[in-house]
Amino acid sequence: MPTSVESHPVKVAVCQVSLHVGEPDQNLAAAAAAIAEAASLGARVIVLPELTRSGYAFGDEAEARSLAESADGPTATQWAGLAVRHQVVIVGGFAEIGGDGLLYNSAMLVDRRGVRAIYRKAHLWDAEADFFTPGSAPPPVVDTEHGRIAMMVCYDAEFPEWVRRPALAGAELLAVPTNWPAEPIPAGERPMVTANIGVAAFANRIFIAAACRCGDERGISWTGGSIIAGPDGYPLAGPASTSRLPRSGAPAGMEAGGPAARPELLIADCDLRLARSKATGPRNDAHTDRRVDLYGADADLYGADAGGQSLRASVRPSPIGSSTSSTRVSARAWPLNRLMPCTVSPWRCRSTTRPWESVLSTRMMPPGLIIGTISSQ
Repeated sequence: MPTSVESHPVKVAVCQVSLHVGEPDQNLAAAAAAIAEAASLGARVIVLPELTRSGYAFGDEAEARSLAESADGPTATQWAGLAVRHQVVIVGGFAEIGGDGLLYNSAMLVDRRGVRAIYRKAHLWDAEADFFTPGSAPPPVVDTEHGRIAMMVCYDAEFPEWVRRPALAGAELLAVPTNWPAEPIPAGERPMVTANIGVAAFANRIFIAAACRCGDERGISWTGGSIIAGPDGYPLAGPASTSRLPRSGAPAGMEAGGPAARPELLIADCDLRLARSKATGPRNDAHTDRRVDLYGADADLYGADAGGQSLRASVRPSPIGSSTSSTRVSARAWPLNRLMPCTVSPWRCRSTTRPWESVLSTRMMPPGLIIGTISSQ
């Protein structure tokens, strides 16, 4: 059974901070300051960006490896201490060097008991694949004193099948450390990555807290746009300030430039009990209305096994026996070799010898799924 949630809403915070590759001490100091400020304002669950300590725009694998750490390294040590001092739950990203010697783009959940779970990003974006190995385990769902919290990293949240898994496993809050590179945006619109967080929350009737970064790093301008969305999909806090692609020559109808994202702290009262109900009306339920019997051979992609059974019963957190233990999940992992092919949007950045720079303006959008046919009879 899930841990009982407090009788009043818990304050959830997302920290939009400026980080820089190759400055691990300064980055951890910025994270610690943001955590302390959030805690002083009553936050009890605090989300930080992707790759908080290391920064993102690595020049090569050697640099990435030099900034990576084990799951019990400096980041875990600092955050565990801050979790005890401020009585908070912290979720944030870090560059992990695994026991197998491979590098992973990971996130950790830490509370006053120590490191509760580690998650390794399953869907790598662009040049990340030059440095990191994709994770192969589903997002863990961790019982905390404030509710059931899951985590994934950035691009992972763009795959509805992946978000569905922790929702089916009983997650009430999904924490998403992210680094969204700035892009052209149609006039008057929010960044699609920010809008997607609300859509994912609505589709699964859960809370989602996404923390992006701000500032510039080796030519990359970060979107910002951090957000906390409620189970109805609407923002409870944010979106935070946003940067648009700071380059000329954006496609027609797209805005470029404009005000830059800045450091911000967003806090929202989240009654996580609301995520336990998936009712969308007197006769409908966002989970039980799913027609997994129609999904056929791809049923596992929609949060069910091949027999059409929900994954809810097959996902269980393991007992926490030490500060470095992770949540064990018995569900089958996302089959990476079955990822849908992607198409590239019309705007691409100029040629470059720096592999990470292509994330500035290249987006890969999954094609639509055909899940049925319409008969004229």
